[in-house]
Amino acid sequence: MKKNQIQAKRLKPKLGFDDVDVYLPRGIKALEAEGQNPIGFWRLFQRHEGARFFGIHEFMSALASLVHKDDLEDIVIYAVPEGYQLKRHETAVTMEGPARSLLANETLLHYLSTGTRFRTLAGDFPFDTIASPWVFMGARYLSLEDLTIATRALSEEGIVSTVPSLADKVIGTESHSQIAMWGALRLDSVAEEAIQSITRDPGTQATIRATVAFNKANPEVPLFVLGDFAARSIGCFETFKATKKACDLLGIKLVGGRMDISKADLNDEPIVDAAFGGNSKEDAGMKLHVVKKIRQMLDKDGMSGFKLVVSSGIKLEDIGKYREVGADIIGIGEQAAYYLNQGQCNFTSDASGFFEGERLVPFAKEGRELRRVMASEDLVNAARGIKISDSLVRHNLRNYV
Repeated sequence: MKKNQIQAKRLKPKLGFDDVDVYLPRGIKALEAEGQNPIGFWRLFQRHEGARFFGIHEFMSALASLVHKDDLEDIVIYAVPEGYQLKRHETAVTMEGPARSLLANETLLHYLSTGTRFRTLAGDFPFDTIASPWVFMGARYLSLEDLTIATRALSEEGIVSTVPSLADKVIGTESHSQIAMWGALRLDSVAEEAIQSITRDPGTQATIRATVAFNKANPEVPLFVLGDFAARSIGCFETFKATKKACDLLGIKLVGGRMDISKADLNDEPIVDAAFGGNSKEDAGMKLHVVKKIRQMLDKDGMSGFKLVVSSGIKLEDIGKYREVGADIIGIGEQAAYYLNQGQCNFTSDASGFFEGERLVPFAKEGRELRRVMASEDLVNAARGIKISDSLVRHNLRNYV
């Protein structure tokens, strides 16, 4: 899949003042009670060297929902382009405008933090560079709001989410839980006869039933069988082989199989397939040599076109290695959801001054003064609409209302 084939959904958050940190609307209330609404200047930055900026559209949409309608024309916002690689502490966004509309901006920084973290991930492990598709299986780790931003950020490098409503469909397999339910159920007589003729193993039979039923209900989705319900290592090959035979008999196109091998059971003891020559120490969990062995077994058995999808605890830096040993698609969940220390890409928003008429008066908490990021001679002449860096691009907040 190419980058331009992915059309990721854009989140358009709409908030009220009851949705932000309580001290901010109360502070605004205090200003209004005194009949005050000063024009302030804010600077936003983060601390991770080389972070790729992202999430400005979501941030602006959320901000627009909090802005007083009479203040729109008085707000000036600049931001670096999405995908721009930030230096540590480099200014990413500047905002100037009435305090009652902009004071709450710091509560919205998570849109930028989430977007930047996942855009950095996408740039560090892009689809093109590793020459192997990987998909983000992150729905169990993120809220839908964060997952939507993450999907849009990853799509910039051709990486897709497994949530169909957020990006294009790629693959689909039944889950372990669905297979478990098919242990109690049966298909029509033709399908059951085919299954019985191939295997007597209850776990493999349930896997085949789930796969056949999945295909019938989702014929538009390329079909992959989940291989590790009845096997925990090398034995996935037997599941793949049996399912392929059943699908051939039933006229179903099976594209490939997925291995989602966990490294331990509930007692943290390795689970392997002793009957297939598995070694409890070397073959437990998702391992490169296990994938390589299964790829070799598939090729030797005439299944060279059978595609392998691998997931479960795979490290991002090992994506290329799994491709080398025969994996066609790599699924990454937890390792991608928690890429980097989550605090590394978090943004800070500082009120750095206020305007007296058209002239900027630098005024900030100790250690966050504008003179640390701007030359003193520039500050003397700073006025409304100030652009403190050539990297910054003007945004019209009205477009996000």
